[in-house]
Amino acid sequence: MFSCFKDENTQTSLPIIEQLKRQHFKCDIPVLDCPSIEEFRTKCFTTERPALLLNTVTHWPALQKWRDLNYIHKLAGNRTVPIEIGSNYATDEWSQQLVKIRDFLQRQFANTDNEIEYLAQHELFDQIPALKADIRIPDYCTLRTSDCENTRHVSIKAWLGPKNTISPLHYDPEHNLLCQVFGR
Repeated sequence: MFSCFKDENTQTSLPIIEQLKRQHFKCDIPVLDCPSIEEFRTKCFTTERPALLLNTVTHWPALQKWRDLNYIHKLAGNRTVPIEIGSNYATDEWSQQLVKIRDFLQRQFANTDNEIEYLAQHELFDQIPALKADIRIPDYCTLRTSDCENTRHVSIKAWLGPKNTISPLHYDPEHNLLCQVFGR
């Protein structure tokens, strides 16, 4: 799953995440291949039904750049972020801590025997605008439930963690688009 690369500008060697082949599973939600905004509106947004949207962010530079964790380390390694400790926030063992991104990346992606930590629901792109340049706000975010929401700001949050992190089934008060850059 990983291959290692050492950048001369970093003090640590972090993996380059291999691009995974898409796995096909039977699921109970619609799977739409790069739907138009109107198709998304009628099949998902107005019906408030979840869907798996394929091939909608293939133009993002992040799809290539972020697989090299040395790139993230170079841009953001000295920044402090909140991490969650434990694979599942619904358990008693779960806690939070502030750490430098470089330490988090090293512990979670270069070493495999550490306790699971992950960055969750963090406004990383406000903190590190250079990373935001690697993504684009999907056009689907232009849809609103009423005219009074037209000026509402799109909230962009980041999640980053190793395999085996779990987000239990839950309800969020806002509409969400989860755009996954790498992993499964």
